[in-house]
Amino acid sequence: CVCVCGRVSCVSCRFLRPSSPFFQTVLSFNIFFLVFSTCRRRSSVVVRAASDISMSIVFKAPMDDRRLVEEWLTSIRDARDAYPAPQLHKPDPPEGFTGLVLHMSRVHEKLANGGWRDFFMVLTDFDVSFYSSLPAQNDDLIVSVLSYPLLAVRYISGRRHLPPGHTYHPREASEGMFSLKVPDGQLHYFSAGTRAAEKELAHLWDERTINCVRILQAISYPAFRRGEEVSFALDWESGFWLNNDCRGDKSLLWHHPFGKLRQSSVDVETSTLLLDFGPEIGMERLQMEDVQLVTFVLLAFMSAHVRDKEAKAGLVRV
Repeated sequence: CVCVCGRVSCVSCRFLRPSSPFFQTVLSFNIFFLVFSTCRRRSSVVVRAASDISMSIVFKAPMDDRRLVEEWLTSIRDARDAYPAPQLHKPDPPEGFTGLVLHMSRVHEKLANGGWRDFFMVLTDFDVSFYSSLPAQNDDLIVSVLSYPLLAVRYISGRRHLPPGHTYHPREASEGMFSLKVPDGQLHYFSAGTRAAEKELAHLWDERTINCVRILQAISYPAFRRGEEVSFALDWESGFWLNNDCRGDKSLLWHHPFGKLRQSSVDVETSTLLLDFGPEIGMERLQMEDVQLVTFVLLAFMSAHVRDKEAKAGLVRV
């Protein structure tokens, strides 16, 4: 077994071998969940066990060799990423979904008071959840600190915008940052650890959200239009549908493809969704509960529709 630094005689790197006490006792799960960071002087590497962040090992490069530190970091990341992820399933997924865990990683949330808190982020084929400890079996996925359906979250890549005179935390300046916006107005701000990790996560998130829409095919919400009960539906291929929803009357009121929509907005005070279809069709006003959630789902369905058209046209996004 060759040490990560390439030196068989390196004492520190022996801890990184699967046969070492570090892996046998400290890292109770597997190397996939190793968390690492560099010290301030960048002459050392801190390796933390995901199952217990209080347990760690510091590797200090001889003669403060920063090049060697970078080699260590690269080797640790390669070993972690090459290790098979656990195949877990979230119990009782919605109909049509498997609940399979597609991605699990450690993220760091920036709090309003300037501090940070660590989470294990778990992405399944229908939702995203955050845990304070490492989920090791399916039952561990039942109770989470935070959990949102994928269609009810907006993923935003990059650092947040700061007011003039404010500066970024060193972690924000060097690590891959992203935000998750949810319908109730909350904005969770995270570090993915590295820019490469955030880029991969953004791609996976986009892919799974679109796949979620394709599995659902269509979704409908009860609403009121001009005081009458109606059913507002989104079909990812054909667009918007509005039907009467009274007893004995389910007739179609109108149907418009996504391409006809010019603008959508929300009147929060009256919980009304405003759909502007241009001068020929006009403005539609639909009053409904959870109107903010509906706008999130609407954007996800429209995005999936556009991506499908791009794929059929042979266009590839970079």
